[in-house]
Amino acid sequence: MGETKEFPRLETDRLILRELTLDDADVIFPHFANEEVARYIDAKPAASIKDVTDIVNWGTNLLNNHTGTLWGIFRKEDGQFLEQVNYVVRPDNNFTGTVPVPKSDMN
Repeated sequence: MGETKEFPRLETDRLILRELTLDDADVIFPHFANEEVARYIDAKPAASIKDVTDIVNWGTNLLNNHTGTLWGIFRKEDGQFLEQVNYVVRPDNNFTGTVPVPKSDMN
């Protein structure tokens, strides 16, 4: 596998899509602790910041192993976290990926 490059940061007029980092743990905790979100990402709701840091580390490992990505979507005007999107390559499905996107208000 090739060398991992810097995670791309994408911006639109209203949104910033970037890698979730351990510095985001406190901000994203309520999202990952939400039972409805957990339902869509096929996980248990986070019960602690440690659970959230484990999720962020999982996303970092996806990128480092070239098997996926974990994005945070933030509102550009105030930096508010809105959502997460992950892309995971599935070798058992002809190396296609899945993108679970929980429903939220992105206004």
